[in-house]
Amino acid sequence: MLVNSKVLLEDAMKHNYAVAGINTTSLTMLRAVLEAAEEEGTPVILSHAQLHEPYAPIELMGPLMKALLLKNLLFPVLFIWTMGQQKHIFIRR
Repeated sequence: MLVNSKVLLEDAMKHNYAVAGINTTSLTMLRAVLEAAEEEGTPVILSHAQLHEPYAPIELMGPLMKALLLKNLLFPVLFIWTMGQQKHIFIRR
């Protein structure tokens, strides 16, 4: 299930556990992270950083992440965009 950071981090603090935040730059990596999280029954933070844009643009990774996250996942998943430094990256159509 897709969750927001408040829900995820409040639960982690309440139950004293850490949540892995992993940059995924390919479909293979994305699937591996989600499969491992599902296998372990643990939440995960998926992130995409602006520095990945040259070889894994958000226009490619975004739909892949969305498709996998819309499956009936039984564990919490948070998606974040990290280290955005250029306004034009955020204003793409």
